[in-house]
Amino acid sequence: MKTLELTPRKLLLILLVFSFHPVFSQDAETEVNTLFTDTIYSDINTASYYELLSWCRDLDLDTKGNSDFLKKQLYSHYDVDLNSVESGEGESDIIVKIVSADRSEYYSLEEISEDYVRISGRVKLIVKQVSLNTTHTIEADSVLFNQTTDTMTASGNIIYIKEENGNKEEYSGDNFTFNVQNWKGVILKGDFKRTQEVNKQDMEFIFSGDAIKKGEGDVVVLDQGSITSCEEEEPHYRIEAKKIWILGPDEWAILNGALYIGHIPVLYIPFYHLPGNDLFFNPVIGDESRRGYYIQTTTYLLGKKQNSEEDDSFFINIADSDETYKLVPQGLYLFKEKGEPEKDAGSDFIKYKLDYYSRLGGYTALEGSLSELWKLKGISFDLGIGVTRSIKGSGGVYTNYFDENDFIASWNGSDFFGASVPFRWGLSFGFSLLTFKLNFEYLTDPYFRSDFSGREENFDWLNYLLSQTTEDEGVEENAQSSLNWSLQGNINIPNKWADDYIKNFSLSSLKVNMLWNSKDNNDYQAPADPQELYDPYSPSRLFFYPSNITWPQTSLNLSGVLLEYKTGPGDPVPEDELEDRDIIKAPWNDGNDKENGEKKGDEDYIKKPERFDGIAIEDADQTFFTKIDYSLTGYLNFTSYMNSEIWGSPADIDFDILKSLLTNKNTFNLNYNFKFFEDILSLSGKNTLTADYLSYYGDFTEDEERNELNGRKLNWLNTLDFTIKPLRNVAFFNKSTISYEFDTNLYSLSYDAVQEVFLKEWIEWDDDDITAHRAAVNIDFSMPLLTLALSFDSTLPPRDIKQSISPSLAFSIWKWTGKVAGKVTYDENQWTPEPLTVSTRLAPLDEVSLSGDFSYNFENETPASLSAAIKLWALTGSYNMAYATDYEWDKDLQQLKDMGKDFVPTSFSLGINYQYESPMLWKNRIAMDGKIDLNLNMNLQQYNLSKLGFKLSYNLHIFEFLDLTFSIDSSNEQIFLYFPSLRDYYGITEDYSFFKDLFKSFNIFSSGQQDRYESFFNMNSLNVSLVHKLHDWDLEMTYSGKPVLDEGVLESRWDSTFSILVRWNPIEKLKVQSKYANELWNVDTEFE
Repeated sequence: MKTLELTPRKLLLILLVFSFHPVFSQDAETEVNTLFTDTIYSDINTASYYELLSWCRDLDLDTKGNSDFLKKQLYSHYDVDLNSVESGEGESDIIVKIVSADRSEYYSLEEISEDYVRISGRVKLIVKQVSLNTTHTIEADSVLFNQTTDTMTASGNIIYIKEENGNKEEYSGDNFTFNVQNWKGVILKGDFKRTQEVNKQDMEFIFSGDAIKKGEGDVVVLDQGSITSCEEEEPHYRIEAKKIWILGPDEWAILNGALYIGHIPVLYIPFYHLPGNDLFFNPVIGDESRRGYYIQTTTYLLGKKQNSEEDDSFFINIADSDETYKLVPQGLYLFKEKGEPEKDAGSDFIKYKLDYYSRLGGYTALEGSLSELWKLKGISFDLGIGVTRSIKGSGGVYTNYFDENDFIASWNGSDFFGASVPFRWGLSFGFSLLTFKLNFEYLTDPYFRSDFSGREENFDWLNYLLSQTTEDEGVEENAQSSLNWSLQGNINIPNKWADDYIKNFSLSSLKVNMLWNSKDNNDYQAPADPQELYDPYSPSRLFFYPSNITWPQTSLNLSGVLLEYKTGPGDPVPEDELEDRDIIKAPWNDGNDKENGEKKGDEDYIKKPERFDGIAIEDADQTFFTKIDYSLTGYLNFTSYMNSEIWGSPADIDFDILKSLLTNKNTFNLNYNFKFFEDILSLSGKNTLTADYLSYYGDFTEDEERNELNGRKLNWLNTLDFTIKPLRNVAFFNKSTISYEFDTNLYSLSYDAVQEVFLKEWIEWDDDDITAHRAAVNIDFSMPLLTLALSFDSTLPPRDIKQSISPSLAFSIWKWTGKVAGKVTYDENQWTPEPLTVSTRLAPLDEVSLSGDFSYNFENETPASLSAAIKLWALTGSYNMAYATDYEWDKDLQQLKDMGKDFVPTSFSLGINYQYESPMLWKNRIAMDGKIDLNLNMNLQQYNLSKLGFKLSYNLHIFEFLDLTFSIDSSNEQIFLYFPSLRDYYGITEDYSFFKDLFKSFNIFSSGQQDRYESFFNMNSLNVSLVHKLHDWDLEMTYSGKPVLDEGVLESRWDSTFSILVRWNPIEKLKVQSKYANELWNVDTEFE
């Protein structure tokens, strides 16, 4: 054997040469040279400065320069064509880099004609597979590379990391032998980690085994393997198995396994397989009380099934769930293969459904949804046929819930365009075309959808075996009551010839629809002869019939501007007049020389200056502005009602129309707006014409005839508003206005039921036709710190005269604001002053404020109300007085006595509202926050209605250890008893102490809880929640309680609930809950 010392640089060249050809023939020198030329560029380009320096020294090249200079020296030495390599030619798909190594050697075993390279001492290799976007990193004490067989063996403290498409897997072990071409190999005494999503959280699973075999693609096989997500040296739980297969995306299996909690085996698993590749027809099995045992199949002809948002598998899914794969059909399966997925069809799908139910029967359907096809959009369709039966036990009643074998089956039929057929069917489809949408649905009976709905396409057999089944409560509740055939849309009519006059012209809500309701089918009623066989539970006992048809229903919208004109200083000159004027032309080049037709460059002209943001200046006042616009809205509905009362079965339906109703409602608005000198003088109004028409056709009743006459009417209305700002340009008075309002009913036509004639009424000078007539003057004097205002408002004849004068004064100085306002009204020939109001507020800080409000009633010559409030950070307080009924307590009669009206104190409140959030403690592991609300509300007229309320909430979070939530709501509604003067006021001689009573409320050691019952401190609710993080488990304890009134004995009792829940995080569906409620303990072991 011969040995040769190699530097890392030379070793890398050898690896690059031999890592792409599993076997070299005797005459492979040409191939090696070609491969060397193809990979030398990547080798030089990825080398570090010191590697380049060593390389140049070995080749006796110039070493005086930076990395770029050294690379150029090597490119020149090896005749590397940079143009070809930079364009992609000659680049290698695999890049190998030796990051570190202490020693390397090359030797050959001539007996077996194999060449080896050994690297030892803190070895670290990085291999990149560019086309697969995969990076392999190997760290080991030594690496032995067999150049002949392309196998590599790493020994001692191995760490192997595979990174692919953002996913990372880390392996470790004692020995790793693999093929460098496909990375197949075996890790002895190894383990690896893989991150999976569990309950919407990333969880890292640890795999270990005596031997870990990596096969093609992502296939991994563990001999004597173990799985856990606990990183403790002695994991809290683990799954051990003779063999563990990780076969591909979402697919894994175990053989002869056991689940250990600590050192105790709790579940034996002889074999478990979670398939990652679905059968192309997606079978789902199950059982229900009515439908029986069933198998549902769904075959996708277009698209693919949607995975459920939650993990449907009962057991943990430790396989790679990366969705970057494509589905390849092989036999009955759709295999997931890594790589770019096929072109996504989006939400489009077409699927064929075929179901069998042991009790109900069978069902087949074709369903689809296409986003676009030709000019149609939003296409959906569903055509289904069901062959079903009702079963009758020997007892005589038909039911699908019969469990015994001794039964008589009655197969259900239906009506198919007048013919009786032995199946039920349903059809629905819909699509959109331009702005129209069509929806159609027909079912042979109202139970068709409910019988075949609730289908599943994802199935896990272990979940099915361990899950609890729920029974149906019946079919009656799921009957579909109606069907609706509709064609609806809108038409926007383009306007190309009168843009100013017609802004919008459209037919919206254009709709044609037929409504189908359901009713009893007389063919399935009980026969007169009790011996005659009939099926009362047949789904055809109800049938759909056409109730009414609307053809059409639409709304017309038409609007535009008839006139819009404005003038003012500096009005622009019309463009047609500019041609006749001498104007200054821009000195920059416009791109063309009009004189000689030659195009010149910008260098021959002054360049156009750059744009800059405009400077805000005050707009000049408009001298005159006018705008007249209109809008027309119309509603039309023509509905025909079928003669359905005489239809007792589907065979009776003849689409005979009993009556029809025409409804037409129209509104025309003419809006006008005039302004002079901006808005010094403005006039606006609206002229409205409404016309309603109602007409019945066919056989209608007297009430409908009266409704028809009452529904025919015509109204013509007008509103007018006139405003003047005479002092608009006078400083401090520019907000002063004079306004006038005049609203009228000009004309009306309506039916008088008493006289049985249509009455035409023109405007008259009375309250009925003059709906609003008023004038107002508002003088506003505004300064930076002070605002004075005086307004006069009056209604005018023929309306009842009502007038008012309202003066006010407001100021704002720094953080202090205030206002004084009053009002005097004239009604029923006398002037009446309204209360004078004074309000002020001082808020020097955000958390500090003082406010007050006062009103005085001049009519009663007494104050009307007074309120004061203060806020000092967490402390709040308020005091209120009002002119109200004064009460006094009559000790002899033991009741309140009305002392008449007076200005009396009404309430007082004092509160503390404090929130606390602590900084992060103990290396940012502990966080806590809390809130305290303590409020005293005193009723100063009826002290016995006073109340003290207390609320406390607290949250504690200790990272990965504890989450504690606590809240309490308590109150004392006899707070007045703790004040001696108030006890004397009510004649109460007993002594009460606030602190003694408070202590009693907490004294749980008193005999029979007597102290707690005697205390006036009552708890309204108590809630405690504690979640203890036990690494792989969560221990959750909750307690809640509140007083409830026991109406039987008219006493309150404490209603509480306590529960303990243990949840296993890797398999959240495994949990045990013990709950105490209503004096009963209940233990639930759930397999959801």
